[in-house]
Formats: sequence, C-alpha cells, structure tokens
Amino acid sequence: MLMEGFIEWINSEEMLREIPIFRAILTHYYIAIIHPFADGNGRTARALESLILYNHDYKYGTSFALWRYYYENYEQYFTLLSKTRKENQGDQTEFIIFVLKLLQRALNATHKSIVAMIDQLLFNHYVSFLAKNKELTERQNAIISFILGLSSPISVSALPENPVIEALYEGLESKVRLFQMDMQNITTNLGLFIKVKKGEEEYYMPNMNIITKTE
Repeated sequence: MLMEGFIEWINSEEMLREIPIFRAILTHYYIAIIHPFADGNGRTARALESLILYNHDYKYGTSFALWRYYYENYEQYFTLLSKTRKENQGDQTEFIIFVLKLLQRALNATHKSIVAMIDQLLFNHYVSFLAKNKELTERQNAIISFILGLSSPISVSALPENPVIEALYEGLESKVRLFQMDMQNITTNLGLFIKVKKGEEEYYMPNMNIITKTE
C-alpha cells in the first residue's frame, strides 16, 4: 500500500514539475523509509536516485559517482534517515541539505579532475610544440616523457640513477654534465618542471602554470 501511494505521488504532475535533484533525493528517502524489501533497500534507493539524475543529464559528479560519498559518510547518512523520520517528524529538509552537500562535493571533485586532465593535455601539447621547434632535444623530450609517464613523482636524486635515464646517456662522455645541462634547459630555461619538497626529498613536478603563461 505504501509503495503504491509512493509511486503514484512521485510520478504525479506536481512531482514531475519538481527540480530533478529534489525528486531524486525524495525517491531515495522514501524507498529507504518504506523499506519494502528484505534486503537491498539502501542500494535500491540510491540506484533509483542515480537513475533519475542520469535521466535528467546529471551524468558527471552525480549519479553513480555519488555512491562513494554515501559510503564515506555512512554513519551520518543513517543517522539523518532515522532523525528525519523520528525527531524531525518527517521533515526532509536536513536530509536534503546533507545530500546536496554530497552532490556539491562530487561535482567539485569531477570538475577538479577534468581541469587536471585538460591541463595535462595542454602541457603535453606544449612540450610537443617545443620539441617540434627544436627548443627541446630528442633526449630532453624523452626525459620529459619518462617523468610524465610515471604513476608517482620521482625524486630529484633518483632521476639520474634510473635505468631508463641512464640508457639515454649510454656511450656518451661527461654523462653527469650532459644530464645537468638537459635538466637545466627543462627546468630553468623552459620552466617545464619545478622541484617540490616533500619531507626530506625534492621531487620533479610538471609546472602547469607554464600553460597559462603561454596562452
């Protein structure tokens, strides 16, 4: 009976005119409160919330990406569900605000990752431009590609000892001096990398500020 009433209400003209985010949150809330299944009520509620958001083009930073934030705030999530039903006498305002804050965090995280991805693409394009215009040697370009391809930053002290870097100078005289000259051009002259201190070590990090300076 409760589910029949809920389905009729959530699909009513009044609710279909509502902002999709609120309709999604209320769907989530009432499925969780009605608790129609022996198991999987929370998962079903969050899945329906995600489906409504997805169907209204809230595809990035919301929908299924939102699940992670529920799990990270597990205790507060269940406390608010209970509080809304009991102490707040069914007033969903506090629960809605909670979910909206999670949505904001999800959107900000997505925005941050997109900006980082774009910066990386622009940085790579700029490096290619420098190489094409002979401002970078093939060896220097190889060093940059190696650093950018690493899953984590490499320390200043570890870079010259890396087998990949050592192979670039195999058979050459004054290897140390040549490496220092290459890194000077990459870091000081062109400003492509900066040194960032973490603990007792310094690490090479791409200087993304170079992108805004060259626009």
